[in-house]
Amino acid sequence: PLSAHALRSFIRAYANVPDQPIALSLQAWSRVLCRGDERRIRDAVRAVIAQLAVFHSPEDLWLAFCVSEERRAEYDWVKWLPHTLQAEAHDGAGPVRRVVTT
Repeated sequence: PLSAHALRSFIRAYANVPDQPIALSLQAWSRVLCRGDERRIRDAVRAVIAQLAVFHSPEDLWLAFCVSEERRAEYDWVKWLPHTLQAEAHDGAGPVRRVVTT
């Protein structure tokens, strides 16, 4: 009984450990939706996008963004990632980028 009580107390105390990194397997998902505190989510999404772009080549990873008009300035930087290029389609500036405003 004492061990069971200690185990339950331990689980309650450490069930949620704040400020820890997380691992996501994105292979099973075609899109990801994030909800929560807006600033923290935006910072986390920016970090995930940067890590994806750094650790995966544009041949291995394509990125596409549908951004609302209100958030366009916050995500304007993603247009420079080669992972957003759509090589098959061209416009006046070169390959079309997979970044659109909704």
